Amino acid sequence: MDAVFLEEMRTELLAHRARLLGHLAVDQTPAEDADLAPPGDEVDVASEALEKKNLDALDAVDAKRLKLIEGALARIDQGRYGYCLESGVPIPRERLRAVPWALFTVEVQARKERESR
Repeated sequence: MDAVFLEEMRTELLAHRARLLGHLAVDQTPAEDADLAPPGDEVDVASEALEKKNLDALDAVDAKRLKLIEGALARIDQGRYGYCLESGVPIPRERLRAVPWALFTVEVQARKERESR
């Protein structure tokens, strides 16, 4: 994958992630557990509690999609983005533009869906 396409996909994935997280209606106050943390750890505890609260507020579909988006962003950083996780062949750009978090080629995805029925 060339750098221009990867940046296009990173931008698209980040936009999808922002939309998902933007739909959260969560109270942004730190967790009460932060009061029990040792000095210096309050920020970490509050951050972890807020992240958990945000993920709990997502419905199951959005939570799954967010994980897929995070995985795709990680694969971009690792140089593994755009390759089918099962066959290893490149996923066509048209598919990645339609589903930027795709893990498999259309053929492999269709087979997996048939097998799961």
